[in-house]
Amino acid sequence: MVTKTGFSLQLKPVGSSCNLRCRYCYVAPFRSPKQSVMRLDIAGKVVRECIEGSSHPTITWHGGEPMMAGLPFFEGVLEVQKRHANGKPVRNIMQTNATLITPRFAKFLSENHFEVGVSLDGSEQTHGMNRVYPKGKNSYGSTMRGLQLL
Repeated sequence: MVTKTGFSLQLKPVGSSCNLRCRYCYVAPFRSPKQSVMRLDIAGKVVRECIEGSSHPTITWHGGEPMMAGLPFFEGVLEVQKRHANGKPVRNIMQTNATLITPRFAKFLSENHFEVGVSLDGSEQTHGMNRVYPKGKNSYGSTMRGLQLL
């Protein structure tokens, strides 16, 4: 039986893995040296349970950097959602640093009505003080490119 309750689920498909090394990152102490992606069968089961138990489910994709899971992962998850939603709207939200957005990924997010939050710390100088790649390079340019693609 579907309740009149909207469940909100937060999934971290790559755990604390991230392509950046933000100086203030709260997940840094938990970062694994080896990146792994949540198995699609596990993600699908959790997503299906959320959809089946809620009248208006919301799934937030978070991390680390959730886009590291790759477009095929998200395409697979959307197939699960479509199979089990039975016409019910499923709200998908992604929080990203936007550095991995490609034209194809941006199109997928748009076509599937993902809400996207982009982590941006302000000006290039301010952003670059903390949001850096592993070797210290400022990620501002990559983030702005991702924003433009969105």
